[in-house]
Amino acid sequence: MPLSDQEISDLVLNWTSKLVLFARRWTDWPEDAVQQAFCNLCRLPSSPDDAVAWMFKATKNAAISMRRAETMRNRRENATATPNWFEPDEESRLDGKLVTEKLQKLPQELCEVVIARIWGDLTFEQIAASTECSRSTAHRHYNDAITILRNCLRIPDE
Repeated sequence: MPLSDQEISDLVLNWTSKLVLFARRWTDWPEDAVQQAFCNLCRLPSSPDDAVAWMFKATKNAAISMRRAETMRNRRENATATPNWFEPDEESRLDGKLVTEKLQKLPQELCEVVIARIWGDLTFEQIAASTECSRSTAHRHYNDAITILRNCLRIPDE
């Protein structure tokens, strides 16, 4: 028999903050790992013998999976990035971490277009279709984002 609503509620109230602290060891998104563990707990056909111990194990597994996914995503992004942009040895190269930080601070619609155009190598027509906007809006968002990034990174116009 699955846990009752009251039992789950008690677990959430009494253990969430402890599980978040526990998950920080493996991921930068401990709240997401705990949420995933609670979702998995609610899907179980029968309650575990020790729900608290089960939650700690499930939280750890979720956190490790998140870290693994992030590592794999970073490898894919680094493999598809134009390599010479981010090599720190030459003055004209960009610092990948700084670019990523500035890119993440852009509004979502601008960030999405830059990533799709530069790393995804999509055309503005493809970007427009994927973001459900016009080609001209996609192009304008791209130009706006590049201007903002140039200013933030102090890169002169070409």
